[in-house]
Amino acid sequence: MRKEISKMNMLTPRTMETKTKLTDSPIVLVVSPETDFGKKIAYKIVKIVSQFNRNTTLVINPEPKILYSCNGPLILIGNLADSKCIKEMYEKFLCITDLWYPGPGGYELRTIINPFNTGFNIIHLGYSDENGLIKAEKLLEEKIVSGTIPYLREIWATRLHFPKSKAQQLQKDKIDLNDPTIYLTANIDEKAYLAFMTGDKQLLEEYYSCWKVLLNLPAIHLMLYKKVVVWRLLEAYGMIPEKMRGQIVNYFYSWANGAEGVGSLDEKIYQTPNFPRQNHGLIPALGLLYLYDYFTRFYPELKEPKHWKEKSEIVFQPYCCGSWKTLCDGLCHGLWLSQPALFDFGMLDPKHIFFKNNSARKAADYDVAVINSQGYIPNAGDSDILRQFPGYCLCAAAAYYHDPEYEYVYKRTPESQRGYCGPITYPPRSFEIGVPTSIPKDKIGITISAVDPIVYNAWNDHPGIAEQAVDTYPEAPIEKCFDKLTMRTGWNITDDYLLIDGLGGGSHSYADAMSILDYQNLGISWIVAEDSLHWPEPENHSMLTIYKDGKKEKVPAFAELLGTRKDQDGNMYAAMRLKNFNGADWIREIFLVPHNFVAFHDTVICLTEGNYSIEDHFRIPGAVKLDEQGVSTTRILENGSRIYFKLLSRCSKESNNFIKKVPLGINYRTQPGKTKSITPETDPASSIRKRYHFRVSDEIFLTQFTSRTFGKMEKGDKVSFTHVVYTSRKQEHPEIYGKNGEYKLINDSTTVTLPFIYGYLNLIHRENCKSHSYKTGFKSLRSFDSQITATEIMQDGSLLCGLKNGKLFELDEFGNSKLFIQMAGEIHTISSAGCMGRIRIFVGYGESGLSEFDENGNILWKKKIKRIPTLYPWWELNYPTVIKAVAMSDDKKIYVLTGCGDNYVRKYSENGILISAHYFFASVPGIIKLADVDHDGKLEAIVAGGIMSADSGIEILGQDNVCRIRFASEGWVSRTTALAFIPKKEYSVIACGVNHRHNLQLFRFNYQKNPGKVSQKMKGLRLIYKEMAGAVTGIEMDSQKEILFVCTSQGFIGAFDFHGNELWMKMIKSAATQIKLFHEKIIITDNSGTIYIFDINGSYETSYFFERCPLKLLCGLNKLYLIYGSNIREITEI
Repeated sequence: MRKEISKMNMLTPRTMETKTKLTDSPIVLVVSPETDFGKKIAYKIVKIVSQFNRNTTLVINPEPKILYSCNGPLILIGNLADSKCIKEMYEKFLCITDLWYPGPGGYELRTIINPFNTGFNIIHLGYSDENGLIKAEKLLEEKIVSGTIPYLREIWATRLHFPKSKAQQLQKDKIDLNDPTIYLTANIDEKAYLAFMTGDKQLLEEYYSCWKVLLNLPAIHLMLYKKVVVWRLLEAYGMIPEKMRGQIVNYFYSWANGAEGVGSLDEKIYQTPNFPRQNHGLIPALGLLYLYDYFTRFYPELKEPKHWKEKSEIVFQPYCCGSWKTLCDGLCHGLWLSQPALFDFGMLDPKHIFFKNNSARKAADYDVAVINSQGYIPNAGDSDILRQFPGYCLCAAAAYYHDPEYEYVYKRTPESQRGYCGPITYPPRSFEIGVPTSIPKDKIGITISAVDPIVYNAWNDHPGIAEQAVDTYPEAPIEKCFDKLTMRTGWNITDDYLLIDGLGGGSHSYADAMSILDYQNLGISWIVAEDSLHWPEPENHSMLTIYKDGKKEKVPAFAELLGTRKDQDGNMYAAMRLKNFNGADWIREIFLVPHNFVAFHDTVICLTEGNYSIEDHFRIPGAVKLDEQGVSTTRILENGSRIYFKLLSRCSKESNNFIKKVPLGINYRTQPGKTKSITPETDPASSIRKRYHFRVSDEIFLTQFTSRTFGKMEKGDKVSFTHVVYTSRKQEHPEIYGKNGEYKLINDSTTVTLPFIYGYLNLIHRENCKSHSYKTGFKSLRSFDSQITATEIMQDGSLLCGLKNGKLFELDEFGNSKLFIQMAGEIHTISSAGCMGRIRIFVGYGESGLSEFDENGNILWKKKIKRIPTLYPWWELNYPTVIKAVAMSDDKKIYVLTGCGDNYVRKYSENGILISAHYFFASVPGIIKLADVDHDGKLEAIVAGGIMSADSGIEILGQDNVCRIRFASEGWVSRTTALAFIPKKEYSVIACGVNHRHNLQLFRFNYQKNPGKVSQKMKGLRLIYKEMAGAVTGIEMDSQKEILFVCTSQGFIGAFDFHGNELWMKMIKSAATQIKLFHEKIIITDNSGTIYIFDINGSYETSYFFERCPLKLLCGLNKLYLIYGSNIREITEI
């Protein structure tokens, strides 16, 4: 940016006259609203101003064109509700005055400096009620001196477009000017916008200080809109220091012309007609249109702004033709990042096409349909609890269409949820004009939100880019497809609400067609999505998943609606289908009985024979108890009353039910580098606890319940799952009954028939899969008083064990302690290395601790890792925790590489000196393996983000900690789940597993032709690129036989040669968690606490059950250990 500015430093800031002279002007116009009181005040002002200029004229609520053609100063009285001129300026974001702001008794008396380049200023008297106008007029009288109005910035605001809590937080937030990432991560513009509303000089000074730094930092397209619109607003009101105005003008001019301005719109998805747009294009395009408005007005000689406008208008083209749906199917991103850009564009556009062609109405109707009884949109897709309400669009639509239903939905939500604004999102406005409210009764019952044709037609019209809009081609006519289906019994907080997704894929959303996005009853959300960022896989949704023969295909993206009905008692039924879902059709039937229960009947019809893994998933906030019928829990409301919840589960085949705890705290926290929230309303953790009725002391997590069946199935075979979500204010005992195609819910003395018509199979009670008790061959080595969290086998065969309580042990072959050290916090990683007779042990522990010990346990040094700021703190852990440490020795020296929670790989010397730090893009580097990949005589580090990552790319770092190649990326929210390396005679091989998409990959790296010569770049040849069923959870390779062994979260175990040919594929009863090759045997662990043993040809030999906890296998040269909980066993026989 600095280089571009220096090259283009040619614009002089526009001339600004802050004083408004009345005596020398040809005419002074006093513009009044049509209200009687407004006219009364206007007459009074005319009388005063006439003393200084006889050509003072009163104009009653004229058309906005007067703003662009007046030939004298203009004294403008009004707000959005009563003035056409203010409406024009409000829509162009040159004024924010309405019946909400400045609030009861509040006022604005401001000089707007020649905003339309007429050569004359506008004096604005802004107010929300008569008392405010009286105060503003009185103050104006006092300010006029000798026929001149001085520069005015007199503000008294009793209410803001920000919620009070957000304003308090912004005043408290600290911005570190030494942080090189503040151009993206800091609330700079929000502070300035708050300063505009309040006149807070301290906030303005912070804004100016930040700009001094910003001028020397990069610019990024996602920030263009808000940076522009806030600067443009302040600039028009004379709130930018004179010495900075020219610098900032040139900064924006350069930005607009650069790669992060108009250049960011070059992607096909932004320039292809009639294709849905994403926020990364809509946001900069909108910013460019505001810049076009500014630069053509004050620099008409410039040619570039015309180009900005042309490119930007193409971005918005689909929404001038009747479309409304953005690329972002994730509700938060779609309704808070993308949709507001459409509404702002619609207002900025002089023709208001987005509103006049009813695209805005379609968008607002969609918003109303997806809002639940608490006033939230479900946390579906990439989400942020503080902006889970589309208030910006609803209030804008209510004002434009004068629609009382939009106004009702907007105002029934607490104020604290209406005006949130994050670093990228839109400065809030309330658009308050006094529209009355009325309940949207047509949204009670079953509401079908139609698919936008630009989404449906994407594959037919634009196959090259269609996958970015929706995952697969539609297999049903558009009239049978739907975007969302809502069942709602009313708008009270205790009423039933169910939202089903009809689309899969799309930006910031995942393969979740026919999933439950939210089911709410009695004021509580019981079934949710909560898939944001870290849980994109289909099995991490409230939906059914199907996998066949260890492979996967894309989940069909368009659900076909088979029928809906509502009976006279208000009971609602819907049936829908996903066709050709991994070799089968899935039919979901839903039956909702108001204020009682909702039942889901899922039927799978096999289209081809094969080995199937079929699971039905339900994600439940908080803790639940697993029993033979399903799961149950109790929630306590704010008034102390109890709500009882049961999820009843039945299947037509033998099935296995299990639960999994899914921590959510990483999404609901104060991000690293941010100021801690000072109010519950701005605290993500407090907000999600309120949303899900957690107590303050409760851990933030959900429980995923899964009912699983698997096995060989023939063409035409069916399997049905029936689940009932039952809630009540008293303890009840419902049961599902199914026989001969008749389904009933029996509860004490009442019976309700479930009207399901698909899957005519008897429901049987779940049978637990048989457990195998271990006997001989598993020698107990040691049990500790705390969970084992880190292990390593040392060079001499000793075993290092780190515990959750901070204890570190070195064990001999009999399990006796050779060494004990107490660390100050949980141990996360241990690594050791030897060199010239000395041994060094490195330990990562606690929030950010790293220590080194000698072989006798003497501490050599310890340090607390200091966070290095990153652009994407949401991909960091709470602290720069040392998650992975790998020690290495080279040239008589010992080093340690650490993968830290702030996304950095750090290299330290044996003396604890930081040698280098490498940023590993938006990922916690939880996997580090040392290997001489290219046979140059030097160890490289193979680094992957095994814990949390935005991208599964793997990097090979040289000894200088610099990346020599990045490979194996599977794009947004992909994560490396397994990694293996083997050296061959002429090349080396790296295999990796990923959580989704093409999740099994194998790469060949040829050796250097000149050993000893270090190459700065590497090249890898991909040999295998497959999509396995579920996430790949483990990989092993047999170097001699050139066989790749793999296991997945769907219980498939497979073997491939190095050309990708499948050698065999097997299934186990539960999700496989790890695979090891040991003494010609394949050993697998699963999530039920079982170990399976196969020979290398895929023949099953035996299995052993331990206990329901994670199992970990640790291989040495001749020893194999099993670690679970606080126990270590040596496997002596297999």
